[in-house]
Amino acid sequence: MSYSTDELARELLEEKAYPYWVDPHLYHYIDIPRGWFRLVSDLIDVLVNLDRDPLDPRMRLLHIKEMPGGYLSVSADHLNADQAELIRAACDLSSTICVHCGKPGDLSRVSAEDELAVLCPDHLALAIMAAARRLPAPAAS
Repeated sequence: MSYSTDELARELLEEKAYPYWVDPHLYHYIDIPRGWFRLVSDLIDVLVNLDRDPLDPRMRLLHIKEMPGGYLSVSADHLNADQAELIRAACDLSSTICVHCGKPGDLSRVSAEDELAVLCPDHLALAIMAAARRLPAPAAS
């Protein structure tokens, strides 16, 4: 299942957070579903605004990604208490946002291999139909 943020959206997020990466000259690790773009974009904005000195940022981002089990993971160093709380809140909120469209959703099993994702009712219905098509035909008796 592919629902990653497209390359242009990823570049926009990376540019927004540019001075805050551990090493801004290295590859920046953002791997999130499309539906979480607004959440992560807003989170970066607020984290940057809470940094003590934008000319000499203390916060350092390591990665922003989706973890197995359908939740956001943000790894960062040198956070102040407000930044740490905002990251925790965004990670918690991600477990209620559809990975495809950003609408409210619930954690759902989306494959026979027990793959989990947060899906709105519309995308859950599509996932169920897709899974049903992949099931083997019942054996004849």
